Amino acid sequence: MVRSRAWRRHQVSRLKSKRKKYRAATVQIPSSTVVGKTYRTPCACSCYICGNQRINHGVNMQERRAKLRFTD
Repeated sequence: MVRSRAWRRHQVSRLKSKRKKYRAATVQIPSSTVVGKTYRTPCACSCYICGNQRINHGVNMQERRAKLRFTD
């Protein structure tokens, strides 16, 4: 399904308005630059709590079980 430019713009504005509230405790009135950065990178940091699970803790249980199921 091909999406139109209007659909993509709608998604951008929807996500920007949603993510405008992500770091409301640190920034009182977010500028357009801050909102754009938060839209592109919603994760505040890459610590072990916020970051990617696979990088910090390895493969999850579902992937381990699937790997065991399909190995000889």
